[in-house]
Amino acid sequence: MASVEVEVEELNGDDQQDKKQKKHNSGAADLERVTDFQEEAELSNAIANAAQLFVEKGNREAEAKLAKEVELQKIHIKKADIDRIVLELEVTTSIAEKALRENKGDIVEALKFLLRD
Repeated sequence: MASVEVEVEELNGDDQQDKKQKKHNSGAADLERVTDFQEEAELSNAIANAAQLFVEKGNREAEAKLAKEVELQKIHIKKADIDRIVLELEVTTSIAEKALRENKGDIVEALKFLLRD
């Protein structure tokens, strides 16, 4: 009978140790969850900042491109120069016009530009 009581006490002692171990493990797991949440929040902020920089860069590039197009539209070119380039180099009217505008209406420079490309 005494051996049965000792075994029961040993089992109860083991159960108590298991409970303590589980509590210890759950505390560590809780800490891990908090740490993971904090790391995810930091990562989310970094991603948001990178995305914002990407959008801002795209906006700046679009503004620069638009400003360049506005400046190119201010340059006066002759219809005869466009027709000459289209006839001689067999390119489209829009390509000839763009080449002339980028070279400030100078037909010789526009022809050189198109021949290089």
